[in-house]
Amino acid sequence: MSSFLAISPAATIEVTDHGAVINGPLTKDEWVEAITTLRDVHHNYLKALGDVVGYGIDNFGAEVVGQNIEQLEFSLSDANAALGIAKLSYDFKSAYPLTSEHYLILSKVATEELKEEWAQIAVKHKLSALELKRSIEAGEILTNEEISNNSGLGAGITTIEGTLFQFQQWKQRVGEDNIIDLPRTNKLELLEKLQPFIELAAKVSESLED
Repeated sequence: MSSFLAISPAATIEVTDHGAVINGPLTKDEWVEAITTLRDVHHNYLKALGDVVGYGIDNFGAEVVGQNIEQLEFSLSDANAALGIAKLSYDFKSAYPLTSEHYLILSKVATEELKEEWAQIAVKHKLSALELKRSIEAGEILTNEEISNNSGLGAGITTIEGTLFQFQQWKQRVGEDNIIDLPRTNKLELLEKLQPFIELAAKVSESLED
C-alpha cells in the first residue's frame, strides 16, 4: 500500500512499506519541504489521527471506525490515544498548543470547563504531561520536584507512587513509540522485567471479581 506526498507539480514522494520513492526531480527547497513534512507528520501523528478518527465517528459511526482500526492493525496504544484525542476539537488544540500526551490526559477530564482550565494552566506553567496528570489528580499545580517529594523519592522510602513516577519518567524519556519498535530480543527482555508487575496486576484484578 502506498501514500503520496505532492511536493511540486513535477514531483511526488511515494511512501511504501519499504521506504520512499521520489518521482521527479526536487529542488533543494522542495527537498527541505519534503523532510519537514515527514517530520511534522511524525510529530503530530496522534493529534492528526485523533481528528480523522473523530471525523469518522461523527460521519460513519463508532462501529465503523472501530472495525477499520482493527482491520488496519493500529497498535492498541495508538488506537486508544486517537479515540481519546478525538474528544477534543481542532479549535481546542489550536488554542492550547500541547503534546498528544497532554491532550490524551485532558480528554479524560470530566467537564469542558475543567478541560479549558487545565489546558490554560499547562500552557502557562509549561507543565509536562506527567506534571499535568499529577496536578489534575491532586487538584493543584505540581512540578516534577514536588511529585518526586510526594512520591518518597530521595528519602530512602520505596512507595508504589515513587516506583510509578520513575517508570513514567523512563517511558517519557525513551518514548513509547521507540519502546514498541524495539528489536524482538529487547522486547522479550523488557517483558521479563515487567512480568512481576503484570502478575501482581492480574492477581489484584482477579481479587476484585471474588
